[in-house]
Amino acid sequence: MKPDSLATIGRLNWIDWMKAILIMLVVLGHTGGTFTKEIYLFHVPAFFFVSGYLSKFDIPIKKLIQSVVPLVAAVLLYILAHAFISYSINVISNQTIDIRKGITLCPQFWFVWVLVIMKFITNAVQRFVGIITVKWGGVILLCIIYIFLSHASRIHTSFYIDRTICAMPYFIIGNRIRQYFGCTLEREARLENWTKIKNLLLSALLFAFMIGIMKFENGGEITDMYHFCFGNSVVLYYVMAMLGTAALMIVARTLPRNRIIEDISDGTFLILGVHFQVVKGLKPVVESIGDESQLVSLLLVLILCYPLIILSKIYCPILLGKDKKKFKIIK
Repeated sequence: MKPDSLATIGRLNWIDWMKAILIMLVVLGHTGGTFTKEIYLFHVPAFFFVSGYLSKFDIPIKKLIQSVVPLVAAVLLYILAHAFISYSINVISNQTIDIRKGITLCPQFWFVWVLVIMKFITNAVQRFVGIITVKWGGVILLCIIYIFLSHASRIHTSFYIDRTICAMPYFIIGNRIRQYFGCTLEREARLENWTKIKNLLLSALLFAFMIGIMKFENGGEITDMYHFCFGNSVVLYYVMAMLGTAALMIVARTLPRNRIIEDISDGTFLILGVHFQVVKGLKPVVESIGDESQLVSLLLVLILCYPLIILSKIYCPILLGKDKKKFKIIK
């Protein structure tokens, strides 16, 4: 069995759970309110970790391009759709038409652009610098040093360069863990030795450490990769993010296979593309509910998106950032 052949062992249940939970946390984080600071500590880093786990650093350039084409095409479709909707609303309401405003209606897709950039960079490093042994630990350290110096000096290059370098450690760590543990039944079994109770206790301990560091060492400051905010310490930001990611991964490994979760996992791209507008449109109504408004917003987003995910898997997988072959994996 090939160690890197995910299709040979079917879906990885814990990956489906992580993706589903993380996209729900993204929606909750964008609604604001309770636990927003805690969510922002690790949800985006964890997504980059999962992306790294599912990526290969040494695939032929042709396959690499083929793998990112659906992502880029889907982003452009969503941007055009949002631009058209914005344009139509402005026409109907007799407001000033600004096409640029419509084009920037999808800021959430910064994640996708950064992901595509990282795929090309890591592939280039692995393939073209591969004549010497690439020490990925050194790459991670260099990235953290760059972010530390940039944050301390408040000197920034460009939005995507800074975010790519910031996200690179999580992406690389996810891929390295894949190399040591993942994608074969034998390797996956190495992470299944502990009982569920021990896993849950360890996860709770990691989450407690993460929250404790945020409250007592990092001053409770909000951390947000998009806005380049790392609280009082860049190093603590990476520590907290990895603690939260590890805790979530452990929890995901204790959860049973669920078809709805698998569908939500497949539809994370679609949810990412539409949830901003749904949350914004429903905000006046949902806020009147009170403290439960966050959960109500999440529920409404899932109810709206789930049938769209099912239809997209059958008729238009490009809306999920994938081609049709992606859904031929035996479950």
